[in-house]
Amino acid sequence: MGALSLLLGWPLRAQAPSASLAKISPTGAAGLAALLSGDVPDKKGVAQAVQRQGFYAGEPLGAGDCSTCHDEIAAQWAQSAHRFASFNNPYYAASVEQFRRQRGAPASRFCAGCHDPLLLVDDTIAKTQLSRQTPAAQAGLPCLICHSIRDCQGTLGNGGYVLRADPVPPPQTEAERKQASLSAPPSAHSQRLRPALLGQPELCATCHKVGLTPEVTGAEWLRGQNDYDGWQLSMAAGQGAAAVYRPQTLTVKRCQDCHMPLETLRSGQKVRSHRFIAANSALFHLRGDTDGEQRTAEFLRDAVSVDLVVMQPAEEAGPGSKTSLSDTERSGLPRPRLASRIAVTPSQQLMVDVVLRNRRVGHRFPSGTNDSNEVWLEVTVAAAGQHSGLRDAMHLVRAQPVNEHAQPLATRDPQNLRSVIYDTSVAPADPQVVRYQVDLSELPQAKTASELVLKARLRYRKFGADYARFACAELPKTVEETTRQRCLLPPVLEVASAERTLVLHGPKPLSSEPEPQGGAVWERYLDHGLGLADGLVDQVSEATPSLLLAQALAPNRAEPELGLARLALALGRMEDVLLHTSQALQRRADHPAALWLTAQAHYRTYHWAEARPAIERAAELVPKDRNVLVLLARVRGLCGDAEGALQAADQVLKLDPESEDGHHQRLLALRDLHREAEAQAAEQRY
Repeated sequence: MGALSLLLGWPLRAQAPSASLAKISPTGAAGLAALLSGDVPDKKGVAQAVQRQGFYAGEPLGAGDCSTCHDEIAAQWAQSAHRFASFNNPYYAASVEQFRRQRGAPASRFCAGCHDPLLLVDDTIAKTQLSRQTPAAQAGLPCLICHSIRDCQGTLGNGGYVLRADPVPPPQTEAERKQASLSAPPSAHSQRLRPALLGQPELCATCHKVGLTPEVTGAEWLRGQNDYDGWQLSMAAGQGAAAVYRPQTLTVKRCQDCHMPLETLRSGQKVRSHRFIAANSALFHLRGDTDGEQRTAEFLRDAVSVDLVVMQPAEEAGPGSKTSLSDTERSGLPRPRLASRIAVTPSQQLMVDVVLRNRRVGHRFPSGTNDSNEVWLEVTVAAAGQHSGLRDAMHLVRAQPVNEHAQPLATRDPQNLRSVIYDTSVAPADPQVVRYQVDLSELPQAKTASELVLKARLRYRKFGADYARFACAELPKTVEETTRQRCLLPPVLEVASAERTLVLHGPKPLSSEPEPQGGAVWERYLDHGLGLADGLVDQVSEATPSLLLAQALAPNRAEPELGLARLALALGRMEDVLLHTSQALQRRADHPAALWLTAQAHYRTYHWAEARPAIERAAELVPKDRNVLVLLARVRGLCGDAEGALQAADQVLKLDPESEDGHHQRLLALRDLHREAEAQAAEQRY
């Protein structure tokens, strides 16, 4: 789930229990000057801009020296959310000010490691009176922040980086570049500013993964924002053992590949984009940056797909095909319809399934501040060309944290978070189905129109109206009205949509179009079936017709068999799981999901020795999948291999030192090995 992207840490001083994990040198005025890269800010101009519009967006601070040679890259960064990460972002500023009021100014070092390093370096962040109008508060994350990080403290996040703002050697002269051979080592300038860590996802984890410690919550440790682990567990990172869809040749995507795609400069050189485009359209809109807003809309478009499946009573569930599920069990199940034109009656109660599938996001969607992102489905039925009709926009795609009284958090206050009551964000692997019942008798147009249009739209707004009102109320009273209105009304973007025509019966019954054939139609049925199979237990059987249709349309592919195996697992039919996974493995012997499901079926029926070969092989194929390693540890332990169990548990904790399952398996293995003192210590960690 998402919680405020404020990043905590350990003390810079002994008396500061909530300081940042960030280690920055030099500190004080020297560190501030170094990170500003020699820029001498116009303090009066910065203060006047903050009074006028609530933030400073003039000549960027901390990029002056860099822009001399890299003007296009500096211009990209000047648009980015990284530049507007500190008190020059009113949506962040309101939240951190609230945090400071509730937890005290020194506690906001928690935030500063990632949002306000220029206020952390000289500890200005810990002062009770903190002016938003200072250049350091309006600089965001200048170039030398990322380009000076030398190490990360694992993947714990919480600003866990080591930054050394050493002097930057001058770049090579033209003559030096010409004299240097192709095999020559990188120049001192390049070595200083381009450490290998810049290309690693672990660098991003330092600020895009959060643990809310007891010092922050005032209670127990809780997970906050966490995009890194969602990526690391996914197929995008080469893992994702349970994912049914898996290309034969898998291309691993780092954070940098998606959020820093290659751009061509005027010179023709290709460089990593420093716009860091993601989904924060609100910041672009706030500044009137239409280019950034448009780029964000394009980046989001079809990142998650929307499909519509109309469920109708059917004489049969689908084409006959051999399956372990009997005809009797399939009878009476509604038939999934994908046709673009479907015949209905004016008084019909339609069951409509909206299928969401995460196509391009390498972690959950939405992500980041998942609890303040406003993503929703809008489903409408109306006569063609008319706007009035039936409408529902209540289903939110997001996480909802609550406080100790189970009241929803609405003002980005993770210090008050105690639990998450739901998380409907879309995983990077599996489709999700949202079901609607449409009563056409409530629509007057159904009595007169010949056709109705059924439409589903997935819509996105970076901040909901309630949070925008909270944040924008903190703007100075002197702020221009146009800026205030932009702040209050973040843009609504359409991620994806789907549409069907409902043909109403006239004097003579009308027939639906035949179901689509060819292409990726089998995938659409499989998406629908997988989404239902992962849904409510008392409705999972309704996945059967779609999965059988996928199987019939793609008889030589492993994926439909894996879908049927997933359904059988949900129904507790372990023999059927093994039947379908064996079929899948015949079609593709190296598919991790087939091995994962096989191991699950054996494990859940206490056949641990039979589970072991499958999970051992899965661990070879996806060696950094923590879910696989946890099951591997448990199975090895149950088979009497305590040393092997301990080794697997240690692998989990190497990947994620905060893994509850990893600590649990480790303590069980140590007990089995009769290493009592270590087992007790492991239990304390757990």
